[in-house]
Amino acid sequence: MPALPADEVRNVRVSAHSIMLPRGKFCISVAEVTPGLPPELLPGLSVSVIPGDGSQVRLGALPGTEWLRLPGDAVLLEVASAQARILLTSYNMAEATDARPPRMQIQRLDLAPPAPAAAPPPAPPAAPPTAPAAPDGLMVHMARLGDRQAPLGAWAGESQDGVWIEGLQVTPPEGLAAEELEYQVVLGKGWTSPWSQGNEFCGSRGMTLPVQGLRVALRGDAARRWEVRCEAETASGIPLGPVGAEELCGLEEPEPLARIRLSILPRAAGAAPRAPARRGTRR
Repeated sequence: MPALPADEVRNVRVSAHSIMLPRGKFCISVAEVTPGLPPELLPGLSVSVIPGDGSQVRLGALPGTEWLRLPGDAVLLEVASAQARILLTSYNMAEATDARPPRMQIQRLDLAPPAPAAAPPPAPPAAPPTAPAAPDGLMVHMARLGDRQAPLGAWAGESQDGVWIEGLQVTPPEGLAAEELEYQVVLGKGWTSPWSQGNEFCGSRGMTLPVQGLRVALRGDAARRWEVRCEAETASGIPLGPVGAEELCGLEEPEPLARIRLSILPRAAGAAPRAPARRGTRR
């Protein structure tokens, strides 16, 4: 086999350490990186499970964050065994001699202290097949139920015991580019997902990790051409909103959301964008 040219071979510095986590749901995210370095030279961090020790862990990377490199990049994990040892490995390109591994933050996301695993409750009756996706619309992924689709302006989700929204995806209306629409969800108190653009999934699937709030933003000139109206209902039946662009539709003490109604409408001629409030409120 011929040798590779010298300029195609790169040395990589690797450092690793492990942490022990108890049973529960966690978010591991990048809190701080080496300042002054371009993103392509920042070390990348991989999160994995040490094999062979009996740990039962489910990993779920948020969209676009298979490698943890920039502040806000995060991975979700669920520890099903009594405890698990997690391996954090940092890979640093050799030319970035002053780059340090990112400083990580670990946050517990459980709504309540987890109990030992028990038999799951019976699944509710299967719902009718979801209608074909509308040209624009809101898709929500429901725990134990799967995906539910609704056009913009209609309610998406289900009000059932033990069911909540785990993730969502917004298809923007005609005339609004995907990159002009962004949204993020609340996954725990004080922690939100990275921003996702139109047509991108935001949240998780199958990790019983509920969406507990939603913020929708319009970027660039879109804020002058469109307006946002967002309402929601928690799994306990508390109505929220309506709120506008950049406003958080959620509670101060977060609760899982069961239904969301999102409207994105052309702004009336001459109407100025409303100054954003800090948080959605109960109706």
